[in-house]
Amino acid sequence: MAPDLIVAEVCNVAWKRLRAGEITEEHATRAMTQIGHMVDVLSPLAALAPRALEIARALNHPAYDCFYLALAEREHASLVTADEVFVRRLTGTPWARHVRPLVSRGRRR
Repeated sequence: MAPDLIVAEVCNVAWKRLRAGEITEEHATRAMTQIGHMVDVLSPLAALAPRALEIARALNHPAYDCFYLALAEREHASLVTADEVFVRRLTGTPWARHVRPLVSRGRRR
């Protein structure tokens, strides 16, 4: 599951990679048409916005990431992320239990 914000974020990544010549236009378009298959549930942002704002204010962190955290909190789930800055920001907070760092291959923690 993910907030429906993920659609815009994946689209932006595809655009950046297309612009940099790292992927073809066909690949980028295919990614956008397949995005609905990436997650089982896309949660509307409006329902998460009040809590995402509370979390963003408490952490002094951009709200974008906090939508994912608000969803994890609401669903009693874990947020898996490669965003090391966000993981560090959550250390020692009540939300730390909701986050699991994604470890890249070849890197050890």
